[in-house]
Amino acid sequence: MDEDVLRCSVHDLVLTFRDGLRAFVPIADRLVMPWHDAYQHPDWERVAWAMFDSIVRSPIEIETGRIDGEHPLVKYDIDVDSYVGASWIAVHLPDRDGALPMIRLTSNDLPFDSVQAAVVDPVSLERTDSVEVPLEGVRFVYIRRAEGVPDVEVRAIEAYE
Repeated sequence: MDEDVLRCSVHDLVLTFRDGLRAFVPIADRLVMPWHDAYQHPDWERVAWAMFDSIVRSPIEIETGRIDGEHPLVKYDIDVDSYVGASWIAVHLPDRDGALPMIRLTSNDLPFDSVQAAVVDPVSLERTDSVEVPLEGVRFVYIRRAEGVPDVEVRAIEAYE
């Protein structure tokens, strides 16, 4: 086994990111740095972005299956109006066909036990609404997009350092 290779499902990358957020909660609490959804401190947001970039974005950006002209992955925890020029982490919901772009992980009963996803028009890729669902039963994938190329649903990555 090559120790410079990460082989992992996109789902596991997102859950590892969630575990990182949960692990940081006691530190944020000690620093009086609110982390809960609407009350997030700007420093918490920066921590979450750094974790997402390190745990999810970076492996995807060095993944062997990348294609020329691939649209960038949307930034974590940022509401966008259009997904036209973007790739995204998508959420497969148990009761819905297709996958929705993930916006952020949210907290209900436990820290980061739910996910908020964008509802987008399938043709224009404009955001029309959002939904929030518990993490139980959802699956995360990466939607790889590039101009003039059909979208690809990536379930697992192989990333070389």
